[in-house]
Amino acid sequence: MAARGGISIPLGRVEPNPFELGRRGLPHEHIQFGTGTWDPIAGVSAGRRFGQVGFVVHALARLVFGTNTHGFQAGDRFYASAALDRRIAGAWRGIAGLDLAREQTETWDGRIETEGNLGRTDLLASVGVSRPLGRGGFHVTAKIPLLTRATGAQVDYPVIVAVGFSR
Repeated sequence: MAARGGISIPLGRVEPNPFELGRRGLPHEHIQFGTGTWDPIAGVSAGRRFGQVGFVVHALARLVFGTNTHGFQAGDRFYASAALDRRIAGAWRGIAGLDLAREQTETWDGRIETEGNLGRTDLLASVGVSRPLGRGGFHVTAKIPLLTRATGAQVDYPVIVAVGFSR
């Protein structure tokens, strides 16, 4: 079992309300990276081995309590996963699981706009491999959307591929 906590630090630049600027006919930007706020992050994990098979569950939440300097408040984000892993060849382990991701509706100046992030839930199948390397490891995972429920226009994607090293 493990627990983790932290805070996101607003280091990047945030954009003014693009909906308000658009209503005034002014140039505007809808894409920004981050929330522009200090958001607490909390997670828990639990795992167990059953002979050659391992089972692990994770849950993670990023909670947004405030608005940034331009009146933007991102939606809270929640993530949960469950996965099985098993040795498949030498030190390599195969991984298969399910991921559930939820993002709540964003607001600008306390108002829900007619577009933007109006809420989204994704259920994904995940498959991958991992290999221990010293005190860390190498991981490659593909996540394939099984079900998406989104309000308004949202991005569609065929697969997410993650490559990582841990220590």
